[in-house]
Amino acid sequence: MKLQNFRLLRLTGCALFILLLWPDLWGQYQLSPLEIDPAYLPDRMDRLSISTDGFYWIGGARGLFRFTGESIEEVILKDHQGHISKDKSIQSKMIEDDIGRLWFSAISSFFCYDPVSEKVSSHSIEANGLQLKADYQPFHFDHDEQELWLKAGDRLWAYQVHSGNHRPLSEPSNAVHYSVFPLGGQAYRICGSRWMFAAMELIEIRPGESPAEVKEVIPQEEVICTLQLSPDSILLGTRRGLKLLDFNKPVLRAEAFLSDKLEVDVSSLEKTEDGRILASFTGMGVALIDLPSGQITELLADKEGKKASAPDQLVKDLNGHFLSTQLNDGILRIKRDTLHIFNPVPTIKAPIREMRLDEDGNKYLLLNDGMVWRQSQTGSWTNLLAGVPDHKLPKTGSLAMFRDSLIIVGSRHLWLITPGGREYFSFPEDFIDRLMEQTEKPPLVITRAGIQSINIQNGELDLLPIPSLRAVSPYFFSNFFPLDDQQFIVNRQPSALLHISTADETYAIKDTTKGIGEIYCTRQIQDGWIYAAGNEGLFLLHRSGHQQIPLKIGRIVNPSIQTMTEDDQGNLWLGTMNGLLTYRPSDSSLSYFGKRDGLLSEQFQNTPPITLPNGEIWMATDAGVVAFQPEKLLQQKHHRDPYIAKIWTNEEPLQSDTSSHYLKRLELNYLRNTLKFKVAAKGFGRSAASGIRYQMQGYEEKAAYTDFNTTIRYPNLPPGNYTLQLTAINQNGLPSGVRELAVIIRPPFTQTLTFKLLAGLGLILLVGSGYAILLSRERQRQRRIQEQQARLAAERDRIAGEVHDDLGGQLSSIMYLSEELLLTEASPGTERELSRINELSRNSLQNVRDIIFALDNRRSTVADLGEQLRGSGGEFFADHQVRFNYEEKLDAPDTVLSSRQKRNLTLIIKEAWHNTAKHAQATEVNVHYQQDNKLLTVVVSDNGKGFNEPVSATATGGYGLDNMREKATSIGGELSIDSTPGRGTRLTLLVPVSRAD
Repeated sequence: MKLQNFRLLRLTGCALFILLLWPDLWGQYQLSPLEIDPAYLPDRMDRLSISTDGFYWIGGARGLFRFTGESIEEVILKDHQGHISKDKSIQSKMIEDDIGRLWFSAISSFFCYDPVSEKVSSHSIEANGLQLKADYQPFHFDHDEQELWLKAGDRLWAYQVHSGNHRPLSEPSNAVHYSVFPLGGQAYRICGSRWMFAAMELIEIRPGESPAEVKEVIPQEEVICTLQLSPDSILLGTRRGLKLLDFNKPVLRAEAFLSDKLEVDVSSLEKTEDGRILASFTGMGVALIDLPSGQITELLADKEGKKASAPDQLVKDLNGHFLSTQLNDGILRIKRDTLHIFNPVPTIKAPIREMRLDEDGNKYLLLNDGMVWRQSQTGSWTNLLAGVPDHKLPKTGSLAMFRDSLIIVGSRHLWLITPGGREYFSFPEDFIDRLMEQTEKPPLVITRAGIQSINIQNGELDLLPIPSLRAVSPYFFSNFFPLDDQQFIVNRQPSALLHISTADETYAIKDTTKGIGEIYCTRQIQDGWIYAAGNEGLFLLHRSGHQQIPLKIGRIVNPSIQTMTEDDQGNLWLGTMNGLLTYRPSDSSLSYFGKRDGLLSEQFQNTPPITLPNGEIWMATDAGVVAFQPEKLLQQKHHRDPYIAKIWTNEEPLQSDTSSHYLKRLELNYLRNTLKFKVAAKGFGRSAASGIRYQMQGYEEKAAYTDFNTTIRYPNLPPGNYTLQLTAINQNGLPSGVRELAVIIRPPFTQTLTFKLLAGLGLILLVGSGYAILLSRERQRQRRIQEQQARLAAERDRIAGEVHDDLGGQLSSIMYLSEELLLTEASPGTERELSRINELSRNSLQNVRDIIFALDNRRSTVADLGEQLRGSGGEFFADHQVRFNYEEKLDAPDTVLSSRQKRNLTLIIKEAWHNTAKHAQATEVNVHYQQDNKLLTVVVSDNGKGFNEPVSATATGGYGLDNMREKATSIGGELSIDSTPGRGTRLTLLVPVSRAD
């Protein structure tokens, strides 16, 4: 920027100079000292830095310290082997690279400190094969090339932070302080200040040009610091004040910048967010300079008016505020306050008793000393009781508006102020304390006799008693509060509220509220509900009773509320003995405002506030009146970030590769489950409402509160997965930054999923092994049974074969011989015997065949049994000249029957046949043979003569019906017989069988 442009800006800026000074537009910068132990402060205060994570770093002869804004701790410089560096005298500020590591120099080398691992590594530069041992000074990090720029030896170097390669950045340089300014692209201008020596160095760094040339300019100036205003101009802080260097001039020359020719050492320069300049003037203070006009707009001071005594370095923080180091006198914070809370009446210092606002916008203040001040719309203040003797002043009194008059009472005095003048009344006997305005009626006043109405006519003052509100003792009533035109509330001692109605021109007591302490103020809201506040907090009064509204914010719990009002958004503003609170009924949230927000005092007076037409609220404290715009006050934000400063497990410091500041996951054995955390917050602003809200989620149901820099403890934390959540509460009591730490307490191995899986697997293996053993044994048993059955089957087959071959053959021979003899040689005497022999041999042969069938394993199915029954039944009944009918229906003909089943079924059915042949005299026998699902059904029916049960067990020669039932039962079957004389017999046999799938 050309110098002519600056002069043009100054001409146009002068017209705006008054606006620049207006605090509501620009805001006011204030100084506040930081409470730091001087033992931590370095000998040279230019070694103060800030990193992007919000920590401040202070380096000096005593080492490196981390500063959070309120607390400070020493950083132990350990390498990766745990060795502590002996070279701990810090010689430069911290330069941060892209991954958050900090580069700085000591006496003999330069270091890289990793805040995450809390480890430091030493580095050095080699020149001409020799390692440089001193004069290291890092001053810039090139993000494009990932190079650290530093002074080492007699020149500047570029050090590649990942590989360690380095190259000369410039020719030899004699400067001691360097500032880097971008020129566009990858080009930079380095300004080297020589401090106590004349001249300044200019070094332009451009890609591909290395080492860069060092140019010496303005040899007549001793430059201390520089600040780039544009690519063409630089502001210089010199030992003779501020100078401007314009690069568009054919000859570089430093010209005076300030219009007042102030020639004082300038040690540091910074630019504010609103475009102004902060400059540290040695021996003078920190000045705020308007850039267009080139004039100092103010010298910054603290609330007591004290200026910076020896300002040195200016450091800009992440929120746009600044820190100013002072030579041998600590560190100051420079904060821009927008004055949301201010004192509208700075000339009045006495405590305010009451305030009123009339219909014309005039404000009235009644002081405790009895003086009454009125501010007109023009802003001028007038003492309405000027010249009144002290003994006639209404001290600790009250005031009220009635029509165009102002009534003031106090002690035994009453003043009536009208447009025409003022009039005094005295009451030697009645004690007059409080006044209450009524819309169309004269004010009410509290006296020793009770509540009375003021009547002033023709210069005479009368107090008219109200019968329903007489006092039964002195000080019976202490205060009253209007609600609307037809009702008000009065305090009755001790600690009771009377709700008074004036709707019918009388003063009737509607109801009484007790048990809420001494009430100092009320506020009516919708539906007739009333807020009442006093020494025990805030209450909500309604038709069915009252309830207390819990007010808890930080260390403030249900404070004594002295005054209360409501803004146009429905928020309650509560003036307490601990500061100003905002209560939002919509969500029951609270905000807090104290001295750090601009309050003159945190102790409010029991004085009704006033609200101006523009929404501005005036409230009284014991140090004067404060005013604020509610909406603007609620919009201000103060950010704090919580962090974990230290962790202990079982009362021992945690040993971890990651610093507790950055640790995200903490996993511990169940034997190390007693945890302590030191919690703190980065940033500034402490109040009674600030602190840290913490909760071990998964273990605690509700969050708890603690102050900054305190320790929280969790003894014997059970195994499980938790999350420690920290929320910083700023100076207004509002949640700010959040920090979370995953905490895992590993359970004993016997409680882990792995153990349960292994135990389950082991149990499965054990049960499986046992089952396998049992199964093997069962298989062996089944195999032995099968082998035995096979041997038995083979033996049966052998016996059946022998019976068939031997006994069957012999019986067949006997049968055939007897038949042959009957046909050829039978005499009448032997025919009967031969017939008997033939019959017995035939029956025996059939029995042998049945036995062979039962023993034959090759014929064991349901179909085989049916075939056997069809054949034997046909032969049997053919010999007895009885027609035999056989019907078969099988669902699963391959179903296998046991030998016993075949034997018993055959014997039962043949027994039935024999009974039919011998006793039934039947001519027809029917057999229905059916298999349905797993049930075998055999029905034998005849058309014989039938019989009546019971029948003797010996009816068939020893094989009676009882034997038939026993045989059926032994194979799981059921036998039923249905017989009626003359109508035949029906035998039904049901036997379960295993169906072959």
